[in-house]
Amino acid sequence: MVLILDSYYNSRLGMEAVITATGDFPIERFAREKGIIIPAVLTVGKNRESFLYYFEDIEEQSRDTSLFLRANNARKKGNVFTLYANSNQYKEYNFFRNLTSVPSLVLDFQYVMDGSHYFHLRFHRKYLNEFSNLISSESFPAINSIRYVGENRKSVEKAKILFDLFKVMHISYRFMPPEMPGRESNIRRIEGDLAGELRHISEYKKILFNLYVKPSDSAIPGDMAGQISSDEITEVPFENEMLNEIIFLSEHVAFPNFGIYFTRKKGILRFEALIPAMYAREYMKKVFSVSSRLPEWGIVLDNVSEASFE
Repeated sequence: MVLILDSYYNSRLGMEAVITATGDFPIERFAREKGIIIPAVLTVGKNRESFLYYFEDIEEQSRDTSLFLRANNARKKGNVFTLYANSNQYKEYNFFRNLTSVPSLVLDFQYVMDGSHYFHLRFHRKYLNEFSNLISSESFPAINSIRYVGENRKSVEKAKILFDLFKVMHISYRFMPPEMPGRESNIRRIEGDLAGELRHISEYKKILFNLYVKPSDSAIPGDMAGQISSDEITEVPFENEMLNEIIFLSEHVAFPNFGIYFTRKKGILRFEALIPAMYAREYMKKVFSVSSRLPEWGIVLDNVSEASFE
């Protein structure tokens, strides 16, 4: 069973929403005309919001796709082409800064299909009013539509949506962070066992996680984290040299993913990622590359398998 199906993680956040945005952007028109589904990642920086769109570099890529990628200045890294668009180009993207500011909110997965952006997300029920006010305010762009807001559905229902759209690989690895005097990561400063998941990526080396910890089991320094709710949820910016290397394909390009989760038991961190199958090879190459360059982290690849309901 892959971690996204684990009721523990799914039940931490009781509300779910699906938002679509249809703005007749070039990427939306292309997806609609070609009948393709394009994985996407939203990043929220200091001054702008950006989207990364991913295409596999394949020999049988159509001429139209090649021309589209060239015309839109696609970047190539390994076996992946990435298109980049931001709120300086498309002002409607500014809304997503407000969306990601809702405490606890996790962007589960994003993609472009049938001429629209799709955003699947979860958040703590404590912030339902804040979320509702946001989507009913004037800042909610006219191009956006609400497809669902309500109780968090069963993990298997949401996984079926994802797996019907994409072939997904489950990749996990573990390591024990070395001691680095003067450069202690946030996670090392927290005592006890932990579990958490990626909320969203702010920018390079700025990754925001929800931690799911029991106050009785873990001591979180007061200067480091913001408590989201009284039932074990804390928001922590995660700065970790090794993890940044693995999450980012290059300095400004994050790997496409449909969820990144972790646990820490007895000092050993175990990360699990849901990656579109077409990019799994590049992801594993990056893990092996980082493992060779940072042997002191003791990175071990635990599992590579197709994600399923089993």
